[in-house]
Amino acid sequence: MLDCIPLAALAQAVPVLPEGPGWWYEPKCDGHRTVLRRADETVVLYARSGRVVTQHWMDLAVAGMTLRPGTVLDGGAVIWRDGRLDFAAAQSRAASSVTRARALAARHPASYICWDVLQHPDPPPAPPPPQPAPPTRPPNPARQALPGQAPSLRELPEPPDAVKARELLTGLVVADEDDVPGCSRSMFPHWVTQYGTCDIRDVVLQRDGRDVVRDDQCRAVSGTWYSEYDGLTIASASGIDHVVLLKEAWRSGRPSGRRPGGARSPTT
Repeated sequence: MLDCIPLAALAQAVPVLPEGPGWWYEPKCDGHRTVLRRADETVVLYARSGRVVTQHWMDLAVAGMTLRPGTVLDGGAVIWRDGRLDFAAAQSRAASSVTRARALAARHPASYICWDVLQHPDPPPAPPPPQPAPPTRPPNPARQALPGQAPSLRELPEPPDAVKARELLTGLVVADEDDVPGCSRSMFPHWVTQYGTCDIRDVVLQRDGRDVVRDDQCRAVSGTWYSEYDGLTIASASGIDHVVLLKEAWRSGRPSGRRPGGARSPTT
């Protein structure tokens, strides 16, 4: 069994698509890179930094319980909405409180796109005998780990060769950022008063910080705050207000007519 934190192999930007023996190409899914480990009695999900993010993706952890203990997958947590991947929804889930993440999971369940098996409980198959023809890529290893699994666990299709990958890249269109009709700063009421001179921001900073000192207006003037989103400890309260941009929050809520309430409730 794995006795260390599994880290994802990260891609590097290159000016030219690499080619040659052994190169295969996989699409980049608009989601959160996540390693899924099925332990003896539970499932643990890790962000690409190695941080445990299981509580934010409990729907995937539940689906992962159908895997055999000892399986470790590399892939991404994604959210489908209206027939497409919604990165803003994935961002909102990852950056929310645990209570809010569970509510979002009930509204928009996540899927796990698997593109590699880092560990499998069965021994690896024997290598094939030498072939005179150029070798082809073996079947996606995710198929060995995911036979008949829940719909939340998906495998990628077989990757294209260099010619097809270049054709797909050439066909990509970078769309202009739209103006998000109807989005206005006025739709995001500012920090709601909780008691006295303390608003919701003051309350959350006090709740989630360490050694927080407040002035006579209830504002945090010193302390430290740990960012669950990127694993950083921040020593300034001014740098932690909006993990998800307001426009992206509007974009996520607009299709169902909901209005974001991030400045109104300590659980959003």
